[in-house]
Amino acid sequence: CKIGECLSGNSNPVTVVVNKVSAPVIAASATTICSGNKVTLTATGCAGTVAWSNGMTGSSIEITPSATATYTAICKVVDCESDKSSAITITVGGSTTAPTIAASSTSICKGSTVSLTATGCTGTVTWSNGSTGNAITVSPSATATYTATCSSGTCVSPASSPITVTVTEGATITITASKEATCGGEAVTLTVVGCSGTVTWNTGATGATLSVTPTATTTYTASCAMGTCTSSAT
Repeated sequence: CKIGECLSGNSNPVTVVVNKVSAPVIAASATTICSGNKVTLTATGCAGTVAWSNGMTGSSIEITPSATATYTAICKVVDCESDKSSAITITVGGSTTAPTIAASSTSICKGSTVSLTATGCTGTVTWSNGSTGNAITVSPSATATYTATCSSGTCVSPASSPITVTVTEGATITITASKEATCGGEAVTLTVVGCSGTVTWNTGATGATLSVTPTATTTYTASCAMGTCTSSAT
């Protein structure tokens, strides 16, 4: 301090410390995810509080972005803030909703076919029997249940609601004759065994028994209808 010709000695020294806070280094558990999936973002190199561009705080956060998004973070130490970190982008794949499936029939006879269709999938439909495609044809030998998934890229939907196709096996029938050889003009009674449905003979007659009087060697057949299933015997 100088007053007139008088000059004081030097004051006591004061040191001003400038704290430089470095930006954190951020990483993601995955940079490409399916819609609805979660991803973990982590930040290292921060001795204070990490603040993310989405408003969350913490050195590790879990997010479920609904669309492709970019994230950054800063490090706060007391009243000082770092610059933004390098950005990291999370790419979100298309929606993978389970398809809706239907069957042309849910009750068939053994040996018959049924068409299965799936709607609501813009990707690839995969069926529980290993087939692919929006529509497939199956011929189950026994009652079977089917589901389907929808895949788009690496994203796979949950399984659809199941659909069951019930398979009914036709009756095994036999024909017995009161006699298998005649001299002609004699009555013969034919009987179908093993049919609990409707018996129809190749003569047009119906019923479990048929009385015939063949004049020459003749072959008779019968069919058994049980619901929509038919079996036959000779």
